[in-house]
Amino acid sequence: MPRIRGKRAARIVRDPATGKDRVVHETFEGDELHGAHCLDTDGAEIIHPLDCGCLAMAAGRCHLCQALSCARCHGRCHRCQVPVCLEHSRFGPDETGNTVRLCGPCRDHLRRTRRLITGFKALLSPFVKWEDHHGAP
Repeated sequence: MPRIRGKRAARIVRDPATGKDRVVHETFEGDELHGAHCLDTDGAEIIHPLDCGCLAMAAGRCHLCQALSCARCHGRCHRCQVPVCLEHSRFGPDETGNTVRLCGPCRDHLRRTRRLITGFKALLSPFVKWEDHHGAP
């Protein structure tokens, strides 16, 4: 069964962090001769998703795990601006109360700060009258 013709196609994305190419989608097709008058075409399609599981173009690499993710899953920490994947993103309120994407260390820092402020307010509450952030007493 000699192979008569073959065709290979690949979709490649360039990793923005390292500049190296990564194969995302491969297609193989080949024609083989079977017997005297029979020509068979066989093909295969192989899909290599990004580390986030998506089949889109790469947008960046996570600072914590070096995973390559697409634009939908990739983001930056609101506080320290390091790139993080969706797995290592922690969503929580910032100082103004808006929900933002944070990396693990920054989220832990904000939680500790919030707990300290709450504790100091509780200790000083017999002596100080606290105002709400909106200006209401």
